[in-house]
Amino acid sequence: IRTKVKQFKQQYLQLIKNAQKIIPQKQARLKNKTSKKRSKKPTKTSASVYWKLGDLFRKFNENIEHEFEITNYGAALQHDFGLTIRYVQELIIFASLFNEKEIDDSISMAVYRALVWKKNQLAAIGELKKEKSRLLQRAKNKTLPPHKEYREDLNKLTKT
Repeated sequence: IRTKVKQFKQQYLQLIKNAQKIIPQKQARLKNKTSKKRSKKPTKTSASVYWKLGDLFRKFNENIEHEFEITNYGAALQHDFGLTIRYVQELIIFASLFNEKEIDDSISMAVYRALVWKKNQLAAIGELKKEKSRLLQRAKNKTLPPHKEYREDLNKLTKT
């Protein structure tokens, strides 16, 4: 048991290192050379970066799936990554729904998340593959609406 726990700890610490390579922690920087004030200016992160992070979490979960039941997993993820367990689950679904070649950085993460939220409903009515293709085509044609409008479109589609 000790060996397995030690291996798990090493895997988790490696997960943290790999995730920090993908999304480095935001560091406060001086606003300018003469300023004493620091700024944590948010940087926009592309969808491909989030996909890589989701894929990393997905692979980690697959590796430990039948070995351990982690009771404070959500708290650990929130502490170590600043992400809620729900957001991590969304990233995992996002990484399993799309392959890396399908990720288009012109599509905001909010739009991808809207599709992830409706994934089960779209699959139930047999529209998931079609909507996924339509999303990618709309991005390619530059006709993709803002995420709120896209979310409304998905709501209408799943209600019919």
